[in-house]
Amino acid sequence: MSGGPRSERVAYVRVEDFGLSAVRRLAPGGDGPAVLARHGHGHAAILEVDDLARMNGIRPGMTLSQARQRAADVTVRVQDPEAEHQARDVLRHVGFGFSPHVALAPPDGLWLAVGRLAPPFMDEGHWATRLHEALLARGLPNRIGLSRHRPLALLASLAGPGVHVLVPGQEQDFAMAMPLERLPLAEESKSRLASWGLKTLGEVASLPQEALAARLGEDALALQAWLDPAAPDTPWAADPLPLARERRFRCEDDWVITCQEELHAVLLPLLEDLLAALVRDGLALQGLTLTLELDPRGEHLEHWHLPEPLVDARALLAAMMPVLERRPPPAGVTGLRLVAEEAPRPWAQGQLFAKPQPAPAAFGATLARLAGLLSPEQAGSPRPDPVRRPGQWIMTPFRRTSPAPVEDPPPPSRLALALWRPPRPITVLEAAGRPCEIRWQRHAWHVRRAAGPWPREAAWWTPDPVLRDEWDLELRHGPLVRIFRDRQAGAWFWDGNYD
Repeated sequence: MSGGPRSERVAYVRVEDFGLSAVRRLAPGGDGPAVLARHGHGHAAILEVDDLARMNGIRPGMTLSQARQRAADVTVRVQDPEAEHQARDVLRHVGFGFSPHVALAPPDGLWLAVGRLAPPFMDEGHWATRLHEALLARGLPNRIGLSRHRPLALLASLAGPGVHVLVPGQEQDFAMAMPLERLPLAEESKSRLASWGLKTLGEVASLPQEALAARLGEDALALQAWLDPAAPDTPWAADPLPLARERRFRCEDDWVITCQEELHAVLLPLLEDLLAALVRDGLALQGLTLTLELDPRGEHLEHWHLPEPLVDARALLAAMMPVLERRPPPAGVTGLRLVAEEAPRPWAQGQLFAKPQPAPAAFGATLARLAGLLSPEQAGSPRPDPVRRPGQWIMTPFRRTSPAPVEDPPPPSRLALALWRPPRPITVLEAAGRPCEIRWQRHAWHVRRAAGPWPREAAWWTPDPVLRDEWDLELRHGPLVRIFRDRQAGAWFWDGNYD
């Protein structure tokens, strides 16, 4: 840590719904309301909600079951500390592109010193807007406040979406008009202030400060900082400047890149140089942001977050080009900028008695090509459907995990259920409430033994619930089978055979 600046102007960036935004930037998808929870079970408490979820009456602290009663199409995201760590790295990396003095403000903020602005920034509003847009492009929705004092910059970031620049002479009026409900105070303090009939920060200023401190404790110190904008600001410690992880290229002599072949020829040496610098520091490439400058003006931005760190420039380019072919720049390219997100370089450390592990470089190159050729919904690891619909699954991003310890193999399973997809509609004859014969097309089988029924219910809160009774049957002159009766349709289906 190095000493920070005593800057006359300072900006505060607040990432909205930080934990939820961190997960969504790695695994986008879903147009409906979304919530963040520690796990996906129905009794889990909700930690964060997005705007659509708030509109549906979903609030932090509710359980997932309560949320699904208010919005059946709500998407549940599970808290991911690694995703949050990566989001903070991106936040800090983008910040250094706009100021040499940057400091993370956990859990969801960033401080930046605003000094003399040079081209291409025209004024503070333009500077803050470009910072806001750069973070949005990287999947981090944010609010930015800018003022002479850090407490007021933080207060401005709470005023509403977008950018809020407080010019000298307006700070006092802005602070006095701030509603108390927007302040980052404890709920107990907000309730106490509301019970006194106070609605704005200006009304709090009329209270005796000693009595206020005795009743609110530490929250009174925060109120004091907002109520006295003329107080001298304290110096702050800036994070160390990271190593240069950026490469630029600009066309000369009125040359404009108009085809994929030319773009490929320009990108390859830049990527090789960038990756070579990372390798020298024992690092690899985890993410890459490409900004294309368009002719005559404008920008085209693409971002790649790799499922596995890479050090191979040609493999990285092979993953990038399919995306650029699907979403080509809308005009000729006059320049480009590459910004890398580094990660520790993966090393292969196998076990003596375990199966050989794939080489990290080859494994990362394969995953990167898959991610480039396929859409995010088609490249990943299959996981069970959170609502436990039979035979359904979801795709999640690839994640490196530690190899499991070598253990004795489990005993082989005697039976495996091979499912029919879709299940076959059948006719079932019953006796005393139990299946005694099943018919499919022109075939009929008598039931020798039957086990069941086992009720299965899933997604009962949705318009298309799963409500069924399942049976395992031993057929005479036939296989062992699984059948079920759909309670809603009143129909029988052949679900699969046991092998």
